Amino acid sequence: MAKKKGFLATLFGGASKSRSKSRAKSKSRSAASKARAPKSKTSMKKPSAKPTAKKGSKKSLRSASSKTKNVSRKIPNGRTLQTRDEYFEGKKNYRKPGYEQKGNYRKVVVVDSNRKDDLAVVKLTTSGKGKSIPGEKKSKYRPYVETKDDTGKPIRIGSKFIENSPKKDLSFEAVSKIRDDVFQKSEGAPENRKKLQKLKNKKQ
Repeated sequence: MAKKKGFLATLFGGASKSRSKSRAKSKSRSAASKARAPKSKTSMKKPSAKPTAKKGSKKSLRSASSKTKNVSRKIPNGRTLQTRDEYFEGKKNYRKPGYEQKGNYRKVVVVDSNRKDDLAVVKLTTSGKGKSIPGEKKSKYRPYVETKDDTGKPIRIGSKFIENSPKKDLSFEAVSKIRDDVFQKSEGAPENRKKLQKLKNKKQ
């Protein structure tokens, strides 16, 4: 009996040892598999970046606002035109001495407009009576706004008012100075504003 008990103890002891070894191996395998397993998508996600504004958004806002503004899309402020004094309202019978046979000697600058391409212009001059223009050595201006031709129609590009090249445009600074004077500071500012209000079809 003693031999049989010893044999059984040895048998069961060996079996328990083999079971513990197999458990240890399985644990080591599972640990290794966890180490090799890729990180979950959640843990690999980078922190979401802050939303950035789309390129050109400012440009689109500007273009949208210009579409709704009551100004010409063809003729910008600062564009110069060539004409004659007798082509303005109330000057039909006027002839500048010494310029009767000359062409469109009078240069004017566009200071405002409406969607119909009707223009508000200011005469330019080389006379000493004119007011100086920033960036211009010879050209000066008279602080009076003109919006009608000699027949009482709105001033528009045509045979009487010929558009010059964009190279001859006045600068933004120059136009801003002229506008500030003719619409706000000059003696004729109230009358100039009335003409502009009519051009824009605004109630006075």
